Amino acid sequence: MTLHAPGASPLETRAAVQAESQGPARAATSRAIESRAALDALSSLSPAQHGALLALLQASQTRHAIEYRVSIPTLLWGQCYVTVFAGRERRNPARLAAEGQTSIARQWGFITAILLVVMSCALFGLFCLAYIAKSALGINLFKGPSPFHALYALFFR
Repeated sequence: MTLHAPGASPLETRAAVQAESQGPARAATSRAIESRAALDALSSLSPAQHGALLALLQASQTRHAIEYRVSIPTLLWGQCYVTVFAGRERRNPARLAAEGQTSIARQWGFITAILLVVMSCALFGLFCLAYIAKSALGINLFKGPSPFHALYALFFR
């Protein structure tokens, strides 16, 4: 059991103890609600309403098969972040249609973008392999040093 602020209302204390007894994730959700909500609004909730609110917020915190989050420092905008989620689609078809997610043009645009990225990476890889093969065979197309000599040096020196 944790210690609570001396001026905490009985509802706050009861809700916190109840949430902590139901697991750490639920206790964290309860603390998040209490830190963001006005105390007078929380005190007007019955224990059943408070529990239903906790259950609702806990249910919305679903896990994904792939969750990748990274912060990237930038010179112009300060700190930026990139988040990638992947997993089984859980939204109903009506919501997807309302959000425009079922558009054939949108789906083909996404597929095209993925294919362009994959093909660009493949072409770059083929270019590097061709350069290494050319250098290994001693073929020089231009006079002077090439900016790709460091790539060749990684494999053959």
